[in-house]
Amino acid sequence: MAVAELLIGFVIISGLNEHVAALTQPYQNYSSGRMNSMANTQSTPLSSIEKWCNAGHHFVLRTYFSRDASRSDGLQIRCKECQAKYQYEHSAEIKARSKQWREENKEKIKTSRHAQYWLDPELSRAKRRESHHKNADRVNQKRKAAYDADPETYREQKRVWYQANLEKMKSINRRAYERKRDKPAYKEALRRNGKIYYQRHPEKVKAKSHRRRSAKGMFTSSQWLAKCEYFGWRCYLCFTPLTIQTASPDHRKAIISGGSNWIANIAPACRYCNAAKRDLSESDYRQRIHAGLTRITLAEEVTG
Repeated sequence: MAVAELLIGFVIISGLNEHVAALTQPYQNYSSGRMNSMANTQSTPLSSIEKWCNAGHHFVLRTYFSRDASRSDGLQIRCKECQAKYQYEHSAEIKARSKQWREENKEKIKTSRHAQYWLDPELSRAKRRESHHKNADRVNQKRKAAYDADPETYREQKRVWYQANLEKMKSINRRAYERKRDKPAYKEALRRNGKIYYQRHPEKVKAKSHRRRSAKGMFTSSQWLAKCEYFGWRCYLCFTPLTIQTASPDHRKAIISGGSNWIANIAPACRYCNAAKRDLSESDYRQRIHAGLTRITLAEEVTG
């Protein structure tokens, strides 16, 4: 009986060993073939889902390779791990090559970016705004370096763009003025920029001052106060409440258009409307107000 039990146990164990060997044979074959292929760099991948990494000298799943359209198989020759290591060890060399390529292919880059921009302008502008917001310091330093390198060319480019986008820039400047006009730093910046403008364009400032002085007529302080009382101490264009400090005399018909300095041609205006109206006629400026092209305080909002 004992001998029979031992024979039965031997048969069972032998069967189990054969079954285990059958299960592990594919793995053993795969490991053996993999080790042999690692020793031979010219070997082919053991599976269609693998690719040889030239840097690490081993097979890796194809999903661990970045795409490269210039390669026949559409993948880079190094796996992502080896590629990251290579970029870290040769970062200076890679940056130098990239900079040289950008210098040699400026027109190609410009054309590509232009085409990419017009595929979806709104998305491109949104991405640019987001990038500028995240890298504000670097962007400002780059702009300052470009300005310091060639100030006149930089200013000319700004002038050309400004003239091509005049209404857009006026709208941006108006919103900035409304947001910052009560801040001391902004007032100081306005005074400083005014001095700079006078130093760069003294002939324009003198010509405007000469036109104002050479216009016919004059008015007294009592006439000015009476005029403010007549308009109820409100801006005659946007109806903003005024004080003796905020009221400014505006020529209803611009001097450049033949207006005079007589009190009949003078009306109280807020400083914003006085500056925004410039040489426009009263009717043209009111049309801009109703079109939403300038700041406005509606009469019903003021009186209500």
